[in-house]
Amino acid sequence: MTMTFQDLDMTIDRLNNCPDELRQIPCWVLWKEEIKGEKTRKVPYYANGRKRGPHGSDEDRGELVTFDKAIEVFQCGDYTGLGIATLPEFGITIGDFDDKKGEGLHPEAEQIANTTYAERSPGGKGVHAIWFGAMPSGKNNAIGVEVFGETGFVTFTGIRLNGNGIEPLTEQVKGHLTRLLRGGAKLEAVGNVQHSEQVEQRTILDLKFALRCLNSDDYDCWIKQGQRLKSLGDVGLSLWLDWASTSDKFDETEAYQRWKGFSGDKTGYPAVFKEAQALGWVNPQSSAARDFGMLGESTTAIAGQESGQPFFVSLGELLANKQPPDWLIHRHIEANSLALLFGPPSAGKSFLAIDWAMCVATGREWNGHRTKQGSVCYLAGEGFAGFRRRCAAWAIHNEVEAEESDIPLYFNNRTIRLIDENSCFDAHQAVNEIIKENGPLSLLVLDTFNRTGGGDENSNTETAQIITNLEKYFLRPFKCSVLIVHHSGHGETERSRGASALPAGVDSSFMLVAKDGFRNLIPQKQKESELGETTTYTLKTITLDDWPLDEDTLEAQNSAVIVPCDAPISSGRVKKRSPRISDALDCLIVAKDTGKSIEPPPQVSELHGVFAPSWCVSEAEWRELFYNCPSFKSDASQEAKRKAFKRAVEDLLELDRVKGSHGYYWPIG
Repeated sequence: MTMTFQDLDMTIDRLNNCPDELRQIPCWVLWKEEIKGEKTRKVPYYANGRKRGPHGSDEDRGELVTFDKAIEVFQCGDYTGLGIATLPEFGITIGDFDDKKGEGLHPEAEQIANTTYAERSPGGKGVHAIWFGAMPSGKNNAIGVEVFGETGFVTFTGIRLNGNGIEPLTEQVKGHLTRLLRGGAKLEAVGNVQHSEQVEQRTILDLKFALRCLNSDDYDCWIKQGQRLKSLGDVGLSLWLDWASTSDKFDETEAYQRWKGFSGDKTGYPAVFKEAQALGWVNPQSSAARDFGMLGESTTAIAGQESGQPFFVSLGELLANKQPPDWLIHRHIEANSLALLFGPPSAGKSFLAIDWAMCVATGREWNGHRTKQGSVCYLAGEGFAGFRRRCAAWAIHNEVEAEESDIPLYFNNRTIRLIDENSCFDAHQAVNEIIKENGPLSLLVLDTFNRTGGGDENSNTETAQIITNLEKYFLRPFKCSVLIVHHSGHGETERSRGASALPAGVDSSFMLVAKDGFRNLIPQKQKESELGETTTYTLKTITLDDWPLDEDTLEAQNSAVIVPCDAPISSGRVKKRSPRISDALDCLIVAKDTGKSIEPPPQVSELHGVFAPSWCVSEAEWRELFYNCPSFKSDASQEAKRKAFKRAVEDLLELDRVKGSHGYYWPIG
């Protein structure tokens, strides 16, 4: 008999079977069993008690918590269980395998689940398997197979079915999951990979990229690639099927029959590279990519050939080039360079990045500094509606008919993870298409580093890998500039947040800080030129007159642009926070995490307009949490606490770490 939610003993001990690798990832929600009509649903909730909002929104990412926080809330007894939200940046893929026909799981699904951590589902008959690795979400209801990699959430029970830890999602397992989603044909045994010719994982990845350039709809081409990959055995089969399945004509049964008939004795996988190269494909691992700074042919396919580029040049040849710096934005960002713009939240970083991007795309001067016109690709990790309004505001302010013109500025329509070479390759190919239509790429913007990088921003190793991928897939092949938008460190503004490999790896760096309504842009690094001077800006509200009115208030929509001003320039340096100031700021965050925050009252929203916060905390709630800080001595008087709170609030407002009005406060940093 199938178990119900009520029958399942969802105990703390079982939930605490959670693998250590998952505990620190902020991917956790809670869920309740709710009945709607005749159906019982699992409804996700945030730890603060609110129902889960739109998947992947800014609010959603901000409300997900770690396992320890989720289990703490679960112990209050209001929820049925815990769940894992799958977002691309978490790098988690979960297989949800169900018994659809009362005959057990699909045999291949059961086999795949045994390659990693697997547990019983809440229903009692299904299995959840969890891997580290990226894969798109998908579903095949006919055989009870669903994959969560980018959307949704999956319940967690801790009822282990094996002793495995969470294993990497290998290309082979991914291939099996993909084919199960597409039809569930009989597969070879997982874990028994055998092929006659051993190749490196790097070569397998290169083959995957090369195949994408070939026409899988062409029958003769399909057969040729199968023959060429036959010598790689199961690895070749997986590559061939994954590529072939992109065609609407793909028939998996016929594919397996054809594969059995291939001999592969008169050809080999290098021929795949050769055909792809003839069609313009380039390989990031080639000697040409290293020596010429571009993506070139595969070293596997052209082993032993010389690039023709001398390994060394003499001092005389080096000094013969007396060209001045080639500026993309004069005195700020050089062409073919890596630049960093960082600062605290709400400093106006995205407004400045949009300003730079629009000026480069249109060839307009930026505040008196000439620019080099060219195509711009803007990789935004969040807030597409906000970028739409900001670009419209820029066009109005600068009297540019953006909607009627062919301004070569492009925003991504898909998620990117720069630490993942597959994702980088896809973006590289998409940029290639833009170049074919509009000419060379001048600027690539990443806004923000955390949302587009996909790695651990505190890890020097992963940050260095992201920088390497940027150079390999964008800087060198396109000879463009890359602007990284990033946050400043917690509790300070004078360095970017996270690993030191980021500021160390860029050619130029700028800090943008906000104070008293003004924004100071402070150059911090110019690798090859003298540092410029600090300049001051302000945000100017722009009414979007030709946009529809707000449906509720019938007010005009608006946004803002960043404009220079003549306000006095400060150094941008801020004093360090005392422990008591830290306590006050921490209490403000705790107030939100414990459900004490509210949406801003109308008077706050009206006063701050487009810069109004998404949440705030009343002064009374904030003060109460502050008074109960464990750092206070047990004999501290109420008067001492009152004075400490008053001083802390004043300092935080002066440091521009907190904003407040009408008795409500919210953090800025």
